[in-house]
Amino acid sequence: MALTWQPIDLRSDPDDAHYVGDPCELVGALEELLAAVERPAWHAQAACRGKGPARWFPGQGDDLGPARELCAACPVREPCLEAARTERNGIWGGQSERQRRRERQQAA
Repeated sequence: MALTWQPIDLRSDPDDAHYVGDPCELVGALEELLAAVERPAWHAQAACRGKGPARWFPGQGDDLGPARELCAACPVREPCLEAARTERNGIWGGQSERQRRRERQQAA
């Protein structure tokens, strides 16, 4: 499927000549675009793949347990954690932002 980009006016009506379709139909095109983005090979084996971003980017005071449990059993935890050394947001390789920051400070 070739991607064709068109402006979307969410206020448009299906009877309008400029109507480009339901925004939900763009999900397939978005998935294709994301698949085309170059990612490290280990991403395909990650236990978090397809789990959604909410547990990996918790709000202040949210429970980190579910993310850490999944990361603990992940077969690619080490390369994930290595890639996340410079990440400032989210849970990566089972470590929070604070834990990674502490490790960076100790290494410096």
